[in-house]
Amino acid sequence: LGYILGATLATILGTRLGWRNVFRFTGASGLILAILILIFVRDVPRGATEPGFKDLIEIKGARFSWTTARGLLKRKTLVALYAQGFFAVFPINVVTFWLFRYLEVERGYEGGFLLGIMAITVLSLGAGLQVGGALGDWLFQKNLRGGRLLAGAGTIIGVVLLIMALFTSRENALMFSILVAVGAFFSAFVSPNVGATISDISLPEVRSTSLAIQSLIETTGTALAPLVAGLLAARSDLRTAFIIIIVCATVLWLPCYGIALANVSSDVEQTRAELLSRKDHY
Repeated sequence: LGYILGATLATILGTRLGWRNVFRFTGASGLILAILILIFVRDVPRGATEPGFKDLIEIKGARFSWTTARGLLKRKTLVALYAQGFFAVFPINVVTFWLFRYLEVERGYEGGFLLGIMAITVLSLGAGLQVGGALGDWLFQKNLRGGRLLAGAGTIIGVVLLIMALFTSRENALMFSILVAVGAFFSAFVSPNVGATISDISLPEVRSTSLAIQSLIETTGTALAPLVAGLLAARSDLRTAFIIIIVCATVLWLPCYGIALANVSSDVEQTRAELLSRKDHY
């Protein structure tokens, strides 16, 4: 979202203000937001969201330990989610990173129409994050695999729609815009549900560590995806690069998704059981 918004602002305001001033404006906005978060946002008491600890104000005595952190790698769901996260970020990041150039050079779109597609994509991604998170929480209450099922379904639907968009003709711009927007909406379902799943199967004292590992792995995939697409596009075109990366990434993350789906219920129950066994000590 930040990349697309930044690129849109640079396109709209760059010629008037210069890209340096646009950079200063967006950078300053981030700093102001960070200060506001520091002042007004309070940490949720550790363990307060656990079902077995609703009557406790805060879990005390739980401290980070390397032994517990290393134990994260024994959770099959976590390892599978980490591997899936690396490959799953390739399609959406390749499309968003190269979307401006693809629309301008290979589809011949320009001006207000191009910015309109970008705006719709941004709004769809934002809406998908909110709807996906809310639906994932609701499904998780019904079934411990609910969030994972939603994430997988959303990603697959998003992949299919994005590939369909790439096969639409240049003249059929409306259908292309709709497919990209709806594909981005469903692709966004995975992000909130993966983070929630990692939190659900990690003990409170190492949740930040498990989420940091996920962030590092996904950031690595996010950085490599545009590079791989650029190398492929140099030998063919961006459309071909998009299709190759989307298909290959999907084939690679599907087995990881299956492993995570098969083990998530038992891993969540194991974490809850361990927390309940600690309850008398807090």
